[in-house]
Amino acid sequence: MLSHDELEVMASSYVLLALEPEEREAFQEHLNNCDICLRRVAEMDAVAANLALAVQEREPSPQLRTQILAQVRTERTGAHIAPVKRRMPSAGRLRKLARPAALAAATGILLLLIAGLALRMLNIQESLESSQRRASRGYEAITIMSRADRWWKLEATAAAPDAAGTLAYSTELSEASIVIFNLPSAAKGKAYHAWAVKSGVSTNIGNLWPLSDDLWRLIPVDLEKLDAITITLEDGREASEQVGTIVATVTLTSD
Repeated sequence: MLSHDELEVMASSYVLLALEPEEREAFQEHLNNCDICLRRVAEMDAVAANLALAVQEREPSPQLRTQILAQVRTERTGAHIAPVKRRMPSAGRLRKLARPAALAAATGILLLLIAGLALRMLNIQESLESSQRRASRGYEAITIMSRADRWWKLEATAAAPDAAGTLAYSTELSEASIVIFNLPSAAKGKAYHAWAVKSGVSTNIGNLWPLSDDLWRLIPVDLEKLDAITITLEDGREASEQVGTIVATVTLTSD
């Protein structure tokens, strides 16, 4: 019998219909008695509903889709996403995206990431602790994005003119999540970092996490108290001062 922790990791595969019939039946039975997993599935359903909106602007990277779908085809029946009524965000004082498509792309690749972690755990017996640690960050980011009421597009600089991305913020949670596409690969010994900027002072949030050929990061701070978020290329994974090249920025204050 699967433990609760193992069942919770399977939630994303359940949403994507990537479970075997007996696994799905067991998970559905578990949902009848588990508010935690029921809430997890509801949040992921809301995120999955936004995936269709990403097609017009940017789909998840081909490499990521190929990797995850290959795993699904190897051991599972074909996966598809059921349409669910999506929530529309409310307006805020901070700059919004013109369309929610970039947000859908960001949440879409995070959802596929978590599904991939679940499938790896089920198919190749990956360490439960390792899967949960990485999936937990993805769950948190999806929770933030599903409850986000403010979001912005990144502004690329000349150092990375093709860079694009989404910053989503939940006023309720006072947390944000950022996903960035099309950044040049960091050279050996280099790493991309996110910085919180207030009154000209930059504070390191941390280095960005890889997601196929994209990067992302949780930002556990109240954006209302900041002027901007900047992304830089620094020497190494640790950086106490912002000295590297700025490749993208998000201005949070009104002009």
